[in-house]
Amino acid sequence: MLLITIQLWAPVVVTPIYLTALAIAMIVGMYKNNINIIHISLFLLLLNIIEYIIFATGLIELIKPETGQLIRGSIMFGVQLLISLLAVLLFVFRVQFSRVISKSNTVSLTLFDGFFHWIFIYTSFIYFIALLEHIAWFYLQSSYFTLVYDNFEGLIYIAWIVSCILLFNMMHFKQKQ
Repeated sequence: MLLITIQLWAPVVVTPIYLTALAIAMIVGMYKNNINIIHISLFLLLLNIIEYIIFATGLIELIKPETGQLIRGSIMFGVQLLISLLAVLLFVFRVQFSRVISKSNTVSLTLFDGFFHWIFIYTSFIYFIALLEHIAWFYLQSSYFTLVYDNFEGLIYIAWIVSCILLFNMMHFKQKQ
Protein backbone atom coordinates (compact mmCIF):
# COMPACT_ATOMS: atom_id res chain seq x y z
CA MET A 1 0.00 0.00 0.00
CA LEU A 2 2.99 2.27 0.43
CA LEU A 3 3.29 2.50 -3.35
CA ILE A 4 -0.04 4.31 -3.53
CA THR A 5 1.35 7.23 -1.53
CA ILE A 6 4.05 8.07 -4.06
CA GLN A 7 3.30 11.59 -5.26
CA LEU A 8 4.61 10.93 -8.75
CA TRP A 9 1.93 8.40 -9.52
CA ALA A 10 -0.92 9.73 -11.57
CA PRO A 11 -4.54 8.91 -10.72
CA VAL A 12 -4.71 6.88 -13.94
CA VAL A 13 -2.26 4.44 -12.34
CA VAL A 14 -3.31 4.60 -8.70
CA THR A 15 -7.08 4.43 -9.16
CA PRO A 16 -7.09 1.00 -10.88
CA ILE A 17 -4.77 -0.32 -8.15
CA TYR A 18 -7.16 0.96 -5.48
CA LEU A 19 -10.21 -0.44 -7.27
CA THR A 20 -8.44 -3.79 -7.62
CA ALA A 21 -7.65 -3.83 -3.89
CA LEU A 22 -11.33 -3.17 -3.14
CA ALA A 23 -12.38 -5.93 -5.54
CA ILE A 24 -9.96 -8.35 -3.86
CA ALA A 25 -11.44 -7.44 -0.47
CA MET A 26 -14.92 -8.11 -1.82
CA ILE A 27 -13.85 -11.49 -3.26
CA VAL A 28 -12.24 -12.46 0.05
CA GLY A 29 -15.45 -11.39 1.81
CA MET A 30 -17.41 -13.67 -0.53
CA TYR A 31 -14.96 -16.51 0.07
CA LYS A 32 -15.29 -16.09 3.84
CA ASN A 33 -19.04 -15.59 3.49
CA ASN A 34 -18.82 -12.31 5.43
CA ILE A 35 -21.67 -10.09 4.30
CA ASN A 36 -20.27 -7.06 6.15
CA ILE A 37 -16.96 -7.12 4.26
CA ILE A 38 -18.80 -7.74 0.99
CA HIS A 39 -21.10 -4.75 1.46
CA ILE A 40 -18.43 -2.34 2.67
CA SER A 41 -16.20 -3.32 -0.26
CA LEU A 42 -19.14 -3.07 -2.66
CA PHE A 43 -20.12 0.38 -1.42
CA LEU A 44 -16.53 1.62 -1.69
CA LEU A 45 -16.22 0.10 -5.16
CA LEU A 46 -19.46 1.62 -6.42
CA LEU A 47 -18.68 5.09 -5.10
CA ASN A 48 -15.19 5.05 -6.57
CA ILE A 49 -16.25 3.54 -9.89
CA ILE A 50 -18.92 6.23 -10.28
CA GLU A 51 -16.35 8.93 -9.57
CA TYR A 52 -13.81 7.25 -11.85
CA ILE A 53 -16.33 7.05 -14.71
CA ILE A 54 -17.32 10.70 -14.30
CA PHE A 55 -13.74 11.95 -14.39
CA ALA A 56 -11.94 9.35 -16.55
CA THR A 57 -14.47 9.56 -19.36
CA GLY A 58 -14.34 13.33 -19.35
CA LEU A 59 -18.03 13.66 -18.54
CA ILE A 60 -17.30 16.90 -16.70
CA GLU A 61 -15.12 18.06 -19.59
CA LEU A 62 -18.22 18.01 -21.79
CA ILE A 63 -19.20 21.28 -20.14
CA LYS A 64 -18.76 24.01 -22.70
CA PRO A 65 -15.32 25.63 -22.43
CA GLU A 66 -16.89 29.07 -22.68
CA THR A 67 -18.52 28.56 -19.28
CA GLY A 68 -15.18 29.52 -17.76
CA GLN A 69 -12.60 28.05 -15.44
CA LEU A 70 -14.41 29.08 -12.26
CA ILE A 71 -17.58 27.19 -13.10
CA ARG A 72 -15.80 24.15 -14.53
CA GLY A 73 -13.48 23.82 -11.53
CA SER A 74 -16.34 24.42 -9.12
CA ILE A 75 -18.37 21.70 -10.80
CA MET A 76 -15.43 19.29 -10.62
CA PHE A 77 -14.77 19.84 -6.93
CA GLY A 78 -18.51 20.13 -6.23
CA VAL A 79 -19.27 16.74 -7.80
CA GLN A 80 -16.50 15.14 -5.76
CA LEU A 81 -17.81 16.84 -2.62
CA LEU A 82 -21.36 15.60 -3.28
CA ILE A 83 -20.18 12.03 -3.86
CA SER A 84 -18.13 12.19 -0.66
CA LEU A 85 -21.07 13.55 1.36
CA LEU A 86 -23.25 10.80 -0.09
CA ALA A 87 -20.62 8.31 1.08
CA VAL A 88 -20.75 9.78 4.60
CA LEU A 89 -24.49 9.11 4.72
CA LEU A 90 -24.07 5.68 3.16
CA PHE A 91 -21.54 4.60 5.78
CA VAL A 92 -23.35 6.19 8.72
CA PHE A 93 -26.36 4.04 7.80
CA ARG A 94 -24.37 1.14 6.33
CA VAL A 95 -25.97 -1.56 8.48
CA GLN A 96 -29.49 -0.42 7.60
CA PHE A 97 -28.67 -0.25 3.87
CA SER A 98 -27.00 -3.65 4.02
CA ARG A 99 -30.03 -5.21 5.71
CA VAL A 100 -32.35 -3.76 3.07
CA ILE A 101 -30.13 -4.99 0.22
CA SER A 102 -29.42 -8.49 1.51
CA LYS A 103 -32.35 -9.25 3.78
CA SER A 104 -29.81 -11.13 5.88
CA ASN A 105 -29.72 -11.52 9.64
CA THR A 106 -25.93 -11.77 9.59
CA VAL A 107 -25.50 -8.07 8.79
CA SER A 108 -24.19 -6.39 11.90
CA LEU A 109 -22.32 -3.35 13.09
CA THR A 110 -18.62 -4.15 13.12
CA LEU A 111 -15.82 -2.59 15.10
CA PHE A 112 -14.64 -0.98 11.86
CA ASP A 113 -17.94 0.62 10.78
CA GLY A 114 -17.32 3.66 12.93
CA PHE A 115 -14.21 4.53 10.92
CA PHE A 116 -15.47 4.46 7.34
CA HIS A 117 -17.74 7.49 7.56
CA TRP A 118 -14.85 9.45 9.12
CA ILE A 119 -12.75 8.70 6.05
CA PHE A 120 -15.39 10.37 3.92
CA ILE A 121 -15.82 13.26 6.32
CA TYR A 122 -12.08 13.78 5.83
CA THR A 123 -12.38 13.60 2.01
CA SER A 124 -15.40 15.94 2.11
CA PHE A 125 -13.28 18.41 4.04
CA ILE A 126 -10.47 18.11 1.46
CA TYR A 127 -12.90 18.62 -1.44
CA PHE A 128 -14.52 21.58 0.31
CA ILE A 129 -11.18 23.26 1.01
CA ALA A 130 -10.08 22.57 -2.59
CA LEU A 131 -13.30 24.19 -3.82
CA LEU A 132 -12.71 27.24 -1.62
CA GLU A 133 -9.09 27.44 -2.79
CA HIS A 134 -10.23 27.27 -6.39
CA ILE A 135 -12.72 30.09 -5.92
CA ALA A 136 -10.19 32.20 -3.96
CA TRP A 137 -7.50 31.59 -6.57
CA PHE A 138 -9.88 32.63 -9.34
CA TYR A 139 -10.96 35.87 -7.69
CA LEU A 140 -7.67 36.87 -6.08
CA GLN A 141 -5.31 35.45 -8.73
CA SER A 142 -2.93 34.49 -5.95
CA SER A 143 -0.70 31.44 -5.91
CA TYR A 144 -0.85 31.42 -2.10
CA PHE A 145 -4.14 29.54 -2.22
CA THR A 146 -2.85 26.21 -3.49
CA LEU A 147 -1.96 24.21 -0.38
CA VAL A 148 -4.65 21.55 -0.92
CA TYR A 149 -4.49 21.83 -4.71
CA ASP A 150 -0.74 21.12 -4.74
CA ASN A 151 -1.20 18.09 -2.47
CA PHE A 152 -4.68 17.03 -3.57
CA GLU A 153 -3.90 13.54 -4.88
CA GLY A 154 -1.73 12.67 -1.90
CA LEU A 155 -4.41 13.80 0.53
CA ILE A 156 -7.01 11.64 -1.22
CA TYR A 157 -4.60 8.69 -1.42
CA ILE A 158 -4.34 8.83 2.38
CA ALA A 159 -8.10 8.17 2.61
CA TRP A 160 -7.79 5.33 0.10
CA ILE A 161 -4.95 3.74 2.05
CA VAL A 162 -6.84 4.00 5.34
CA SER A 163 -9.94 2.40 3.80
CA CYS A 164 -7.85 -0.48 2.41
CA ILE A 165 -6.09 -0.95 5.73
CA LEU A 166 -9.44 -1.03 7.52
CA LEU A 167 -10.86 -3.57 5.06
CA PHE A 168 -7.86 -5.88 5.25
CA ASN A 169 -7.73 -5.58 9.05
CA MET A 170 -11.43 -6.35 9.13
CA MET A 171 -10.79 -9.57 7.19
CA HIS A 172 -7.91 -10.52 9.47
CA PHE A 173 -9.83 -9.68 12.65
CA LYS A 174 -12.80 -11.78 11.58
CA GLN A 175 -10.47 -14.65 10.82
CA LYS A 176 -8.97 -14.58 14.34
CA GLN A 177 -12.34 -14.38 16.12
